[in-house]
Amino acid sequence: MELKDTIQGMVSNDFKERIKAELLQLAIRIKKAEIYINGVKHDQRNTKDYILGKQVDAMKEYYEALRARAQLFEIDTDEADREKDLLI
Repeated sequence: MELKDTIQGMVSNDFKERIKAELLQLAIRIKKAEIYINGVKHDQRNTKDYILGKQVDAMKEYYEALRARAQLFEIDTDEADREKDLLI
């Protein structure tokens, strides 16, 4: 899945669809950033890589908060969870 695949959900009038799309976007961004970070040798990482790692940590925390909110509204998070877990 790619970010462009979430456009319909992001412009939906249904807030539940927007939340699902946002979760998917976060999952995609987290996955891509982790693939990049894991591809950089530890001794070759620089300040930009460190900051990206901090950003990924924040995105993961936000993902969990948004996921909890989605569950309160009984929104299915399986697709986003699978997308996020493809790396793991």
